[in-house]
Amino acid sequence: MEVLYSDEALAAVAPIAVYWVYSGVHRAIDHGRLMERYRLNTKEDEDGKNMVSKRDVLFNVLSQHLLQLVSVAMLTTVRS
Repeated sequence: MEVLYSDEALAAVAPIAVYWVYSGVHRAIDHGRLMERYRLNTKEDEDGKNMVSKRDVLFNVLSQHLLQLVSVAMLTTVRS
């Protein structure tokens, strides 16, 4: 069974997928503390300097992705 995706759908989804893959790799490296000796600041200092909660960041990122998908959908319907 062959599934074909439109260029517009791939153009909308690919940047979001790349973002989450990159974020996942970054998070895995940070969580595993593989690069601890290369840090400029300790984890505690970094956490103390963050003014925005992870929940707020996640909400803002998901909102941005939704806005991106809606924009692409609107542009492709106008173009068609």
